[in-house]
Amino acid sequence: MRFYRVISLLVLVISFLVVGINVNASENLDEAVELIAAGLSLSKEAKVVHISKDEIYLNIGQQDGVQVGDLFEIVSLGDPISVGNEIIGHKEVPVAKAKADKVRKKMTICKIIAMVGQPKQGNKAYQMRKRVDRITVSQFGYNQTTNQLTQSIQRKLQTRLIQKGVRVIERNQLEKVLKEQKLSYSGLLDIGSAKKVGALLGAGAIVLGSVGDMGNVISIDARLVDLETGDTMTAAETDLPKTPLVKALLDKETKEALGTNGVSGKPNKSKSEVQQTVATSSFKFILNGCTLENGNAICRLLVQSLEQDRQAKFCAACWGYMAPISKLYDDNGIEFLADSISVGAKKSKNEVETFLVAGVPTPMKLHFNGVSPEVKTITLLKLLYRYDGSWWEAQFRNISFQKNK
Repeated sequence: MRFYRVISLLVLVISFLVVGINVNASENLDEAVELIAAGLSLSKEAKVVHISKDEIYLNIGQQDGVQVGDLFEIVSLGDPISVGNEIIGHKEVPVAKAKADKVRKKMTICKIIAMVGQPKQGNKAYQMRKRVDRITVSQFGYNQTTNQLTQSIQRKLQTRLIQKGVRVIERNQLEKVLKEQKLSYSGLLDIGSAKKVGALLGAGAIVLGSVGDMGNVISIDARLVDLETGDTMTAAETDLPKTPLVKALLDKETKEALGTNGVSGKPNKSKSEVQQTVATSSFKFILNGCTLENGNAICRLLVQSLEQDRQAKFCAACWGYMAPISKLYDDNGIEFLADSISVGAKKSKNEVETFLVAGVPTPMKLHFNGVSPEVKTITLLKLLYRYDGSWWEAQFRNISFQKNK
């Protein structure tokens, strides 16, 4: 009898431990989604922390999704407005309008573009954004496929946005339009396809996101893209602790995949595949492999413009963007910044702008210095490029270094 009581007690303790693990993981995921939802919010607030001649310094920056060119209304706060015993706000008097000129991690330096009063330290700043009536939330991809974690993030984010008063178009409506147009989710990165999908859905913007395994944490990135212009309106990122439950969800792939010829398709191989292809309806990128010798990593690609000739800019470290550098991450999650880039016969440590003839593959190389000779695999390669006034990113994952012949 005592033996069975001991066994029952152990089962009870284990049950509590399991429940505890699930609750903690759920809370972590809910917190991560809340941070993403807040980062994508169209109505950001800040405080004026410093004024210098024609410049205003605000206490929000890149981590809050601020971008160069964003506009802010600066207001002076007056007497408090109360409802019962609760202060719900203050009387506001507009004093200036300012435009983000330099964006740092936690700070934004704005140029004053209009004044109707005298801005002061402590004034409130409201980010002025284009009004978006309806949005839709795309799938969050992981290695060109989806899993239970990515789908959970998508569902929770959709729910959280609705709770914030955002009108969200259901996912099945988006997938129906994509299927009719013979597009994949990755095809939404192309400005022409984005405009067409936006018009058919009656949506003003779409949330595009990805999930990456960085070792001890899972990175979650999301951006709100204007479906009329293709411009990124705001962006957000956060890290999720890789608890046992989170890892289990990440390992459970779903039947859906982020194919390139339709909404679903066969997922790319996630390990050691030499050649990988990333395509939109404007460009196709083919990774032919990466080599590592004496700390110098070189990734060789082909880029091809589809259907028509196009002018584009490809970056090692482009100018005038809040995150302008192509990067790679090794199998320990260590980040390396691109040292140079070459496209065709052009080479630069910053950027290469070139004309691509439709259907003609053009060779490209990305160079990275200081990579440890112990590194065996590139877990993530990010190539940044600019086309038709907007910034885009091509991603390749799980690339094993090839031996030089």
